Amino acid sequence: MADIMNQKKDCSVTKAKSKAQVLPVTCRSTHLKIASMKHQLVPGLLALLLCSSSGLHAQAAKPVKQPAQMERVPVERKAVEVELPTTGPLAQPTPNSGPVESGLAKARRAAYVIGPEDVLMIKVWQEPNLSGSVTVGPDGMISLQLIDEVRADGLTTEQLKRVLTDRLKNFIKEPDVNVQVLRVNSRKFIIQGEVSRPGSFPLTGPTTMMEALVSAGGFREFANPKKIYLLRTETDPQTKKPETKKFDFNYKDVSHGKKMEQNILIQNGDQIFVP
Repeated sequence: MADIMNQKKDCSVTKAKSKAQVLPVTCRSTHLKIASMKHQLVPGLLALLLCSSSGLHAQAAKPVKQPAQMERVPVERKAVEVELPTTGPLAQPTPNSGPVESGLAKARRAAYVIGPEDVLMIKVWQEPNLSGSVTVGPDGMISLQLIDEVRADGLTTEQLKRVLTDRLKNFIKEPDVNVQVLRVNSRKFIIQGEVSRPGSFPLTGPTTMMEALVSAGGFREFANPKKIYLLRTETDPQTKKPETKKFDFNYKDVSHGKKMEQNILIQNGDQIFVP
């Protein structure tokens, strides 16, 4: 029995020794495997890092393309000639014509007929002794040096300019004459009644009823602009006697574009009444 028990102890001791010997071998192989994996992984990671860093450096070093600039094409510019009007409000001044007059102002100046007691300004270029203001006499005559008396009554400024130019040619080579009306005393119209400035007004050119009423500064508070009328005295061609005519004027209608035939032209001596 004792021998059997000793054999069992020897077997258990041998098994224990074999286990003790096996365990360290197993752990050692595991450590060796891990170490070999580490040695394999580290170079791979280093290679990865090197590749990524080289890629970043390559991208940073790569030049950025600038957007292509548009090529400038030279454009040929050509001068365009525009024909400007020679008459009317858009007429351009000639080199020696001075300021441009409006078409209406020029028409009025050309259409005005000179009468007695009108004050004129006559200018002869480079002839100060022949230039100055003159008053048309009651007989319709004006007096100038060298040419004595000239009839101005019944002429426009342009007509008188031509007459003076022809008369002065006997004394001056190519005379340059200019005639202007400084003050109108021969042609006038009268406005009476409910207006701001009643009185006598010069008739310097073609003037309508509407324009004449504007000269009076507008209506007063209790004026009746629908009942305005004009009185005109004319000589009857048959009887040779003076005859007075009445022309009605409705300011309300005419100002709204109605009954435009009532907006007649004013004549010398007309009297306008605003009730």
